[in-house]
Amino acid sequence: MDPSDDGSSVRGNADSDSDNEICGDGSGPIEPFSDAESFYDTLKAEFKAGKGIDSHGTYPVPADALVSPRQRVQMVVTELWSISGYRFTVKDHKKLKSGHRTRLWCSQDEARKKKSKALQNPDIRNRDHLGMKRFSCGSKLSVSCRARRNDERTYDVIVQLKHAGKHISYEDVSMPPEALDMVRDNVQWLTPVAMVTKVQATFPSVTSAQIHRAWMEMSQPFWCFDKDQLLSTKKLLEEHTDDSDGDVDNTNSKHLELYSIMGEQDGAGFPLSYLLLSTASSIDQGKRTQALTAWAKCLWDTYGIDAKFTHVDKDMAEIKMLKDVWDAKISLCWWHLRQSVRRRARAHAEFSFIDVAFIPAEQADGGEYEGGIPETVTPVVPASRPQTITMANGLVIRIPARPPPASASPNTAAAAASTTRSETERTPEDPRADLGRVLTSIEGTEKKTRCTFCPPRYHDAIVNMMEKHYCAHPLLPGYAPPNPDGIKCWAVSQMYKFCVDHGLREVWAYLWENWYRRSRWELWARSVNPEIPVLKTTMILESHWRCIKHDFLHHFHMPRCDLLAWILIVKLAPSYYRKLDR
Repeated sequence: MDPSDDGSSVRGNADSDSDNEICGDGSGPIEPFSDAESFYDTLKAEFKAGKGIDSHGTYPVPADALVSPRQRVQMVVTELWSISGYRFTVKDHKKLKSGHRTRLWCSQDEARKKKSKALQNPDIRNRDHLGMKRFSCGSKLSVSCRARRNDERTYDVIVQLKHAGKHISYEDVSMPPEALDMVRDNVQWLTPVAMVTKVQATFPSVTSAQIHRAWMEMSQPFWCFDKDQLLSTKKLLEEHTDDSDGDVDNTNSKHLELYSIMGEQDGAGFPLSYLLLSTASSIDQGKRTQALTAWAKCLWDTYGIDAKFTHVDKDMAEIKMLKDVWDAKISLCWWHLRQSVRRRARAHAEFSFIDVAFIPAEQADGGEYEGGIPETVTPVVPASRPQTITMANGLVIRIPARPPPASASPNTAAAAASTTRSETERTPEDPRADLGRVLTSIEGTEKKTRCTFCPPRYHDAIVNMMEKHYCAHPLLPGYAPPNPDGIKCWAVSQMYKFCVDHGLREVWAYLWENWYRRSRWELWARSVNPEIPVLKTTMILESHWRCIKHDFLHHFHMPRCDLLAWILIVKLAPSYYRKLDR
């Protein structure tokens, strides 16, 4: 802490100091020294001996119109920091009629440690830190500078220092002034990440978090125009009318999501527009779709931007927006498609070769869809009514609906004949029998088998097969029919046969419902459009987000909107201008 800082709320007002108050707090006689050099030499010898310090001395200094008594006290405290190796924290300042006095204590004094308080700001994460080591050093430091009564051209510096025992020196973790100067000189030209490399090459002890914090504080005059984030962002956009064309709605400034529309040129991505959308007021999918549609329509109306292909992950709100604004082929990102299938590694009306009895043993959750809630989907088979049981202790247990039984086969008949008497006596309509079986399984008296959705040995085969279906196109002859309908029939037949051959009922139900039925097939298959898109994934946008987070926002948790807008307009945009020119 700087000697001029006040470590407590106690501040002294102007007070009288009599002639006999030269001894400070009256703790004993003061040893006089002829000058500052002799006083500091004596202190150095005492600290070098490694014993406790109990010093009370004074020395004269000539009056200087450019140095106030308070500034003189600050200079003395800084010199004591250097001599002792300890750092002293300010307790209070007191203005005297003839000068100034400051009281301090050792920052590593165990008796002076303040209890930590949890911050009340909901956006702050409270963390436990080990902090510096503490010692029982019984520290006390009082430094005063007073003008002599009969000689206004001379001041007396009085120092009282007590420090019991020797302990490890204070480790200064603050940034050196030279490092701050490097940040200040390059704040407009270097990214925080590049600045970390430059500063740490000269000052290895400075952390990257310190550099990021200094960069944000020193760049604040360039992007912070108001305490309110959104009002500040609006003023920032008005300052950069040549580089941006936008406005900020008066919405909640917390929990804003950043969206971007990018265009492709020679395989490289270029950002065209950004949107800050509040997740607090637009969390509902209908509201989010409406906001995204208004944004894209504004881009279309203002700049006439058209698109032949649009690449997106499986977000139904974004897909709905693209359908409403642009009459373009929607192409799902292959990387996101592959990830979705790996995570989750009904249809007789359209393809006659599909057997309606090839369905999962239990009904799927009607409310579960990838990418959000899509259009209404008719269940594969009629569902029976679920059963609800209330236990004696008030616990309510819901047993899901049972699907209609398939036709019995010799294997199922043999399995039924081998059941125990207690199992055959249970009536299927009695839900309490099912409950008893579940509870018995939980208690461990009966081993319950669990069906695996998709065994790991089939994961790669399914994903590789879907990639062939994804890339197949009439302009690429070879392994598929030369027309869109033929490619779809070939793809569905191939995947269905694979699932039947390996008994993957649940996998087939998932693949059909989420990927191969008509409204989903058109989202990801390239064969439905006469042209082939250049891109296969949304990696140009993912790379753009990674650049923003890695180069600028790595150490910033929930940055201000105006800081984010300044980074996008002033820091990122020029790099894309240069890339486009090249």
